[in-house]
Amino acid sequence: MLPFFAAEIPDIEDIVPPVEPTGGLPSAWIIVGALVVVLVLFVAFLQQRANRSEDHVEDYDPRRSALDKLHRLKENHAKVPSRECGLDVTFALREYLCAFHDQHIPYETTGELLAALEEGGMDEQAHNAISTVFHECDAMKYAAIENTTEKRLEVIESAIRFIRDDSERRKQATQETNEDPVAA
Repeated sequence: MLPFFAAEIPDIEDIVPPVEPTGGLPSAWIIVGALVVVLVLFVAFLQQRANRSEDHVEDYDPRRSALDKLHRLKENHAKVPSRECGLDVTFALREYLCAFHDQHIPYETTGELLAALEEGGMDEQAHNAISTVFHECDAMKYAAIENTTEKRLEVIESAIRFIRDDSERRKQATQETNEDPVAA
């Protein structure tokens, strides 16, 4: 009899070889290849998306965007509530002013905005015009009375007129600074 810690040694015929994985090596390469293809497609997608957004940024014209918003609002001014009309006109004007008057003030109050524009060198005529439009927009947004559709249309047209007049003033100022003082 054998001691309890000595087990019988199995016969060589009883030893089973290790189980080989199914699929073998080629399936691992297929998985790695598929992951590489997915990664390449993902990187290509990101590059295409970045290029598309860069193209869109280059085409952006704040003046045109603000005028487009105001013209769409003008077409639908009778359907738009007074408060919403005042907000839309204000946002369109702020978009224009932030782009062309070096003002980074999209969320300041009307008083702060007008003070910044005055400090920024806006001429008195333009400042008075924009001040009037902003105060009328504030009345539309916050006054308890309901403004008429004629008043909304008048405010929208005043905003459009301001942007067009201001664009002309900026063009003239640019042309005057670009003129040769010797030739004049």
